[in-house]
Amino acid sequence: MVSSTHLNKKLVSVEGLDGAGKTTILNVLAQNFDFTLVLREPGGSPLPELLRAIIKGGPAPVNTFHLGELSRNFLEQAVEETDNNRLKQILDHALSKQDTMVGEIPELPLAAREELLLFNAARAQLVEERIRPALEEGQAVLLDRFTDSTIAYQGYGRGLDPQEVKENCLQATAGLLPGITFYLKISPQTRLKRIGKRGSADRIESSGDEFFARVAQGFNELADSEPRFVTIDAERPLDEVKEQVLAAAVKELPSEIGRL
Repeated sequence: MVSSTHLNKKLVSVEGLDGAGKTTILNVLAQNFDFTLVLREPGGSPLPELLRAIIKGGPAPVNTFHLGELSRNFLEQAVEETDNNRLKQILDHALSKQDTMVGEIPELPLAAREELLLFNAARAQLVEERIRPALEEGQAVLLDRFTDSTIAYQGYGRGLDPQEVKENCLQATAGLLPGITFYLKISPQTRLKRIGKRGSADRIESSGDEFFARVAQGFNELADSEPRFVTIDAERPLDEVKEQVLAAAVKELPSEIGRL
């Protein structure tokens, strides 16, 4: 059990429902401030990209990878708990060979607990390989999602206990959390209008209106309880949202993350 957390102000995350404008705002922050790394979750290194393909369905990256101890623990838990033979086969291969399976990974039915363990295996690896080394060198890191998304989606959305999900996430990061989280707040109804313009949805995006209502509730409760959250009204026109974010970033980001 993780007894303490460490908020690092050089670690900045952007959170919100799909359709809130995260990609645009990430680009705005990256173009205006001195972030060394901009990373997405899950993803950012070979093992997390493989796990992203498993979670969402799609082509597996062809690569070998390092498997950290924390990531191994989460994957072994997933193998032990799953009844999905295809998932077990893929994870057994990853654990024993430490390389990806070439080709398309089919969209697998995943239980909520399986999703949680895969997300945190990916997160543990990303923290070990890229995030923590960058922070230790004094670099600033910008994240497209982090632990708050897992609490909102797998906790509130999938019906797992949010406190247990939070503890699981903190195990994956060894207590590391962003010092600042920009939360792009939109309603589930706005999400549905915007996401409908993108074409085909992945497995999580197709989870239904009630699911996303619970996810939105989760994000809102986190924003109300976590002082590191900076809530942005992302219902407004995009230019106004950009202005809100830039004004908040100038105020909230530490001076070490300079303007470009």
